[in-house]
Amino acid sequence: MVDDREAWIVREIFKMREKDMAYRTIAADLESRDILGRNRKPMSFSTVRNILEHKEFYYGVKKYAGSQAEGKHPAILGVKKD
Repeated sequence: MVDDREAWIVREIFKMREKDMAYRTIAADLESRDILGRNRKPMSFSTVRNILEHKEFYYGVKKYAGSQAEGKHPAILGVKKD
């Protein structure tokens, strides 16, 4: 099940990155808006980087041990465009 709050944050992070914002700038922007991570603390550079580096996951694609499965969990970013 997708947590609406967390999904919104992930979408915000990807929108900011599409505007060529750096990871640290994204983390600082989220903190300035009091947007916290799962642990209820400001998101770090590494958390933002981890989210952005796993884009496929947020499109509903799970990769494990060299294989991948689509549609096994909900996509937060919608349908992947090829």
